[in-house]
Amino acid sequence: RCGGDFASAAQIRDLKIVEEKLGFSYESDGSHYQDVCPKCRRANLVLAQGKTWANRVQSSSADAQIKEVVVNHV
Repeated sequence: RCGGDFASAAQIRDLKIVEEKLGFSYESDGSHYQDVCPKCRRANLVLAQGKTWANRVQSSSADAQIKEVVVNHV
């Protein structure tokens, strides 16, 4: 996401190897979870939660205003 360095390439590679040996798979859409810095992981989670929440908001006038704010700022 941000492209900033957060760990050495060797550390990231080692984590991927260990996770694979333990049976964990953190790959999706051609990218790996370990390639994303912690700050961007948190941001991605917030964006996903915001979109999910916005989709559940009812269509009452107050809820519609909340949904508009969330959708436009997420």
